[in-house]
Amino acid sequence: EEPYPPYNRCLLTDLLCDEVRPEKLFETVEPPLEDAGVALRTGVEVLRVDTQEKKVHLEDGAELSYDKLLVATGRRPVIGDTLLPYANFIQNYYTLDDVLRLKEQLPRIERAVVSGQAVSTLTLLTGLSRLGKQVTYVIKGPRVDIPLVESSPSDLDAAIENLGVEIVREDRIVTVRQEDNGYRVETYQGREFDGDVVFAYEAYRPSIRCVRGSGIEVNKGILVDLEMHTSVEDVYAAG
Repeated sequence: EEPYPPYNRCLLTDLLCDEVRPEKLFETVEPPLEDAGVALRTGVEVLRVDTQEKKVHLEDGAELSYDKLLVATGRRPVIGDTLLPYANFIQNYYTLDDVLRLKEQLPRIERAVVSGQAVSTLTLLTGLSRLGKQVTYVIKGPRVDIPLVESSPSDLDAAIENLGVEIVREDRIVTVRQEDNGYRVETYQGREFDGDVVFAYEAYRPSIRCVRGSGIEVNKGILVDLEMHTSVEDVYAAG
């Protein structure tokens, strides 16, 4: 649904820090999709998969028929219920557009307040620190614990503190108020922090809305076997 061809999301923080050119993000596919016979459609969301008729329904009204279907929709950052009323005050950091918007704001950003426990949170902390920003990182537990990162919590703690990041432990953000000069964050423990930008995502959840009601079995994500078959014939899932 993004308006761009596939790009390397791992380089987004490097782009934020001006360490790679934008075109470098798109040097991911060899041979080019067009040369491989792939018809690429960008900027359109898949609304529904009809496994009975073997059709994919798009938000622009188009229907695409398939013989075999691969669902590789990835996941998205999710704001917790407590912070949903303040969603307009919370900055996204996941897509290329998110990073480009943040890049435009960088000259006026001195202080950032961050919470979340995803790999992208770690790269965000690293990027903001490399840019010389003052960063406060609020975590729920006594130690930083980011899934899919092999380092121990104590090693992660030390690495993040060595970046100059202030870690606020055993706490969580509960309100975000807009002020004249930025935002004021209040935590469950009654602490208050000021920031020019706030990042606060509780989790990343699989983007599987389009397969709801299709007969494809899901749990926390789409269920597959060792060969990536889903519960429906001719439908596969990955990512």
